[in-house]
Amino acid sequence: MKPLGISVSDAMKSPKLFGPHFLGPSWNTWRSVLKAAFAEKMSAAEIEAFRVVAERDPPSKAVSEAIVIAGRGAGKDSVASLIATVIAVNFNPRGKLRPGENAVVMVIAVDREQAGICHGYIRAYFEQIPALAALVKSIDSESVELRSGVVIEVHTNSYRSVRGRSILCAIFDEVAFWRSEDSATPDVEVAGAVAPGLARMPGSMLILISTAHKRAGLLYEKWKKYYGRNDDDVLVVRGTTLQFNPLFDAKIIDGRLPKTRSFTMPNIIQSGAMTSPRSFHASCWTLLLIAACSCGRQSQAYLMLPLPIQAAARMTASRLALPIARKTPAPCLICCLSAKRHSILAK
Repeated sequence: MKPLGISVSDAMKSPKLFGPHFLGPSWNTWRSVLKAAFAEKMSAAEIEAFRVVAERDPPSKAVSEAIVIAGRGAGKDSVASLIATVIAVNFNPRGKLRPGENAVVMVIAVDREQAGICHGYIRAYFEQIPALAALVKSIDSESVELRSGVVIEVHTNSYRSVRGRSILCAIFDEVAFWRSEDSATPDVEVAGAVAPGLARMPGSMLILISTAHKRAGLLYEKWKKYYGRNDDDVLVVRGTTLQFNPLFDAKIIDGRLPKTRSFTMPNIIQSGAMTSPRSFHASCWTLLLIAACSCGRQSQAYLMLPLPIQAAARMTASRLALPIARKTPAPCLICCLSAKRHSILAK
């Protein structure tokens, strides 16, 4: 069977493939990120859109790891199923597989319900798009097997069930929320389990795609190490729901949608404005300076913070032996230093 040999972005806009499902400019940020991850040619506007969520230059070659951190409702499952399908149909098995061996595109989800969503998207592509249906050997409740020897499998996060395969691509869906009765760190365990299978396939790719949840685990460690760095092997992007999906109702985000954690000091800046480790640490120190003000000028800003954040700041400041909100007539040392560097002394 001849592979399609089509780029992700071309497949995304092709009327005979995925074009009807990814119409309009609302997918522009996703399109820019995918072009960067697969080292496709990008326009100036696409590079600018990419830099907004990556804070770096596009890679010069297709990356081996792509990490996408996006808000709820950003379209992550739609894009994960698109990537899995395009990688599968582009694979050329000649000289790469032994007799009876399959190349696996693996989508791993947090639970069976989430796995079922991804499998439903992938299955529908191969059943409803004629060009893809012609490539299918068989479809069952958990996999799609192509005549080229590629199998798209959907799993829940178990390091025991993903071993022993030649893996063309592994997609960790909502990896920040993974849990397991068998392991305290299922994300790390599964990453270790799929690593040998990825190493067996030249040009393989590991993709982590998730909403941010906690400042721990595989997703957070990848963000902390690689976000904003010009690395040609690892790409990390981070954006809000509306950056990736501008059609999402902002009122839902502001009101009815439960707040999710982000890789910033919890709930201080709910908009996610702190987008890099450097800005995160700077914001932490700014909060401590406000908390430590002893003359009352910056303390006014401190007292406007939510009570749990005030408590956290007090605890941290006390460990550093810093005074908290004790008003004195003259500007304190903290305010003088802040005014000199940041021009925030109250007049």
